[in-house]
Amino acid sequence: MGIAAHLAFFDIAPQIKNTKKIILMIKQILLSFLIAFTCIITAQDVKVLTFPRQYNEIKSLEFSNDSKHLVSACYQIRDAGTYEITDGATTVYNTATGVIELNRKNEPAISAVFNPNNKEVLSNTLKNDLRKFNFQGDTSSKNVSFLRNNSIPFRAIYSSDSKYNIVGTGDGKIIVTDIATGKIAYKLIASDKPRFVISLHTINAGKILIALCGGQIKYWDLSNGSLIRTVTSGSDKEIACMNISGDEKTMIGFAGEIIIWHAEKGEVKKKAATGNGYCCAVSQDGKLLIFGFNKGFYVFNSSGEVVRGWGGAADVRAMAFSPDGKSFVVGLVEGEILMMATAELAVPQK
Repeated sequence: MGIAAHLAFFDIAPQIKNTKKIILMIKQILLSFLIAFTCIITAQDVKVLTFPRQYNEIKSLEFSNDSKHLVSACYQIRDAGTYEITDGATTVYNTATGVIELNRKNEPAISAVFNPNNKEVLSNTLKNDLRKFNFQGDTSSKNVSFLRNNSIPFRAIYSSDSKYNIVGTGDGKIIVTDIATGKIAYKLIASDKPRFVISLHTINAGKILIALCGGQIKYWDLSNGSLIRTVTSGSDKEIACMNISGDEKTMIGFAGEIIIWHAEKGEVKKKAATGNGYCCAVSQDGKLLIFGFNKGFYVFNSSGEVVRGWGGAADVRAMAFSPDGKSFVVGLVEGEILMMATAELAVPQK
């Protein structure tokens, strides 16, 4: 029985009110075992470059704009209530060789991102600030003071036109800062509840900001800071992850099922039933969709059909496609980072 048939089988469940949650849990457990089983077949025909391992859970992975470098963010916390950090690092790798070019062990981070010149990195710490450092030449780091605030900076990006630095916090706020002046342009409310801003993207040459927070996706016009629209899952489930293709045409997410939207309009193009998703990534051309699950990930085409599966010994927590479209990386809960060729992942499993 192929992967698609397995997924279809696990999607059949009696609609009994009192047992619905139990059945869903069983489906997710069975799907996790299925991925672990299929890795015996699928991992053999995909070449994997393994980067030097980190010793904490990988929280985020981002490529530089020229695809020559990769930055990972990882950390471990001792107390979930106080967010006390025990260990972590912000690490820059050379994607051609897998060699570490800079490893800041004293810079544990939730996420990290390259700036447009491919020379500097912003890392989000759990100490209510952001750290900026240059990994080419002067590698000293410094606080980015105008981004400091009273809430945890959870996600940061540069707008696609390089005009703004945009920071999503741990209490549902988004701070948009003009890079040229260093002044805050907008303070946006992604959620009226203390929820983490999980994902940030800009499209239309940096004119539109799209953010996932509190299970909903919101759009803002960055010319005036006004809210354009709010996108939900269309069900009682929250959207757990979201990503947008490099060509800005396709947006994907997970809310108990895979959802494919028209990125600019926020209109649903396709839905596909599946198990459970922690993170997701979409290729530059929108033709490959990848969702991370327990012990592995599944590759889908733009129609929501399964192309192949990949499994390992640890849960997937972060993933990204390179801007040049050639590579895909995945970060695991045990600190491993693996890179694969996009072209190989696009070949259907036999």
